[in-house]
Amino acid sequence: MIKIGFYIENKGIDSVDCTNLRNGNPGIGGTEYAILLVTDWLSTEKKDISLTLYARNNRNLPESINVKVCNDVADALVKSVDNGDEIFVLRFEFDYLQKHILDNPLCQRLKIVLWAHNFYRRKYLSYFDTLPYVKAIVNVGREQLDAYRDHHAFYKSTYIYNGVYIENDEAVKELGSRPNEVTYIGGLYPGKGVHYLTQVWRDVLVEVPDAKLNIIGSGQLYSRDYQLGKFGIAESSYEEYLLQPILDTAGNIIPSVSFLGVLGAEKKKILANTKVGIPNPGGLGETFGYTAVEMQLAGCLVTTIKGCGYMDSVYDKDMLYTNIKDLGDKIISLLKRDANDTYAVRNFIRCNFSMEVVGERWYNLLCDIHMDNPIVHETELANRSYNLKWLREINRRIKLLVPFLPSMAFYQYSYYYYFKERLLGKFFREKYSLPVDYDRF
Repeated sequence: MIKIGFYIENKGIDSVDCTNLRNGNPGIGGTEYAILLVTDWLSTEKKDISLTLYARNNRNLPESINVKVCNDVADALVKSVDNGDEIFVLRFEFDYLQKHILDNPLCQRLKIVLWAHNFYRRKYLSYFDTLPYVKAIVNVGREQLDAYRDHHAFYKSTYIYNGVYIENDEAVKELGSRPNEVTYIGGLYPGKGVHYLTQVWRDVLVEVPDAKLNIIGSGQLYSRDYQLGKFGIAESSYEEYLLQPILDTAGNIIPSVSFLGVLGAEKKKILANTKVGIPNPGGLGETFGYTAVEMQLAGCLVTTIKGCGYMDSVYDKDMLYTNIKDLGDKIISLLKRDANDTYAVRNFIRCNFSMEVVGERWYNLLCDIHMDNPIVHETELANRSYNLKWLREINRRIKLLVPFLPSMAFYQYSYYYYFKERLLGKFFREKYSLPVDYDRF
């Protein structure tokens, strides 16, 4: 029997009914949904695993999961050790570094697995690499993992996609019989890029006058405790920026745009009539793209930025754009299509993201960690030309002989920060009075 602990930060979403995960995301963040799916699947399907989920509260969670309430992740570590767990899986948050969570001596009594739902900077990867009790870093996408394949932490890293349950008998409406509807699903925050969509919407209406835009989500997606603006859509300053392009002269939202709030299984009816689905138009920080998978399962065409997460989760890569300025044109071109290869798309999702596949990968990884087996990497290099991956692979091989060489991420950081931003950026800011934006570094 392998004793395993998972940690979930569910404060602020305990009012959401998460007891029936097979119906889809009930209206919580993709990270929290993924954690619940995996812990529920392992608890149900694998009898040689004793799994405990350490959570801030035990309200509205699946009955299949053994839950222990804790005050925070530090308290969860104490309870996990007291419970006799061998392996402890947690999503690593950046504030954990400030709180020295992984420096806690209790961690040395566990085999730690870090679930990388976000990108990590080089300094964090180097830190994880020095900790012998961090046995694995689990990325949620292959492209996310390959982004640091020439860093030494790569050798204790792997990837397991996020999972979904697929209804085999689910009927999908033909694309040509759907109205010209576009749907966004996600948080209404600057990082999710929904403002790019409202900025181009009037251009879409010029070419497709009967187009409708559904925006599913809220500024409270990740916590129901956040304060919203006067429309009840997003935080007040961002709400004003988001809505400005789609307000009429009276200050009302134009009729072609509907804000539907946070939806659970109800969003399936919306997607069933949607032609074009758009998750995270700017792609900032996207490592997987849960909503892209949901939209494709419903038979929608999906367009968004060509980024790590969507290179993994979108079947037709030709529908992705590399420049945000192409968003409006891409929406227009997809609205004018009348067919979609639904069978091929669903087969792609079933082979990569079904819970049967994802759950087994998690089970095999946990068994390997239990038996102290090394992590095995795939030999085939997918999408070699994307994100300088071929160069990262060359650098990885050279570093086997010259290990002190930096990773490609070091050179990219130096280029963007010291050359493009500090040198060229200074020139353009002085000439055009442009603001400085260092947040992305």
